[in-house]
Amino acid sequence: MFGLFTAKPFVDETLGTFTRRGSCWTGEVHLVGHGPVELRLSGDRRGPDTASLALARELPIRYPSFKREIENALFEHLAPYAEAQAQGASSDLEAQFPQITRAQEVWSHVNHAHVLIAPMQGTPTVEVAYRVGWDEEHTLAARLQGWRFVELCGSV
Repeated sequence: MFGLFTAKPFVDETLGTFTRRGSCWTGEVHLVGHGPVELRLSGDRRGPDTASLALARELPIRYPSFKREIENALFEHLAPYAEAQAQGASSDLEAQFPQITRAQEVWSHVNHAHVLIAPMQGTPTVEVAYRVGWDEEHTLAARLQGWRFVELCGSV
């Protein structure tokens, strides 16, 4: 009975198969150095929208060029946590708090949560979401628009 209301899988020659889950089409994208990451694309019941698909196809090639900006933003996000831990304000974190002294070191404490590609405030946007070892309560995301790094935002 529910088959009448279920969208058929969408197959893209480059990205593979997507299934409709909630309001997004879900598949995978392979990011250099990170392997497969869940990919969520905006679209309607027929399939992902054209703009989201185009951005998703470009992402694996373009993502490495943002690594330095993203790691610097993640390192800046870490700073207040490291300061609080150094001052003894967060004793709960001492045993698990990562000892990171340079921006390049963040990656060993970062896991990709997912990638969302959807219009945000009318602009096609790529959000690469991360789980980080120093802030377990939030998911952070590097937001890219027009293939420019816009911001690192939290709780996405």
